[in-house]
Amino acid sequence: MATKSLPDDAHGPDYVDFGDVARGQCHQQCQYAARNLAGEHGSLDLGSDLRWAGNTADYHGLLIHKDDAVTFVARYKEFRSTGLRSWLGEKAPE
Repeated sequence: MATKSLPDDAHGPDYVDFGDVARGQCHQQCQYAARNLAGEHGSLDLGSDLRWAGNTADYHGLLIHKDDAVTFVARYKEFRSTGLRSWLGEKAPE
């Protein structure tokens, strides 16, 4: 279970519901896609360097920065397209 808090300077509208991203763009239930935010339960770590907030055990409350959602979705799709075996490890832009 991983937890991140919103940064003090975060703006609410800059963060979107991770469940909406998981279902709408990754075509995956939030509980499963959330495992990849921090590499839990044997999943690849596709998002620890991204801006997200919440507790992965309470995946209904997860938020992700709208710009980082694009990065997460690209990583997730690459990961899934390889037969769930790998991910090249591209880091988020600074």
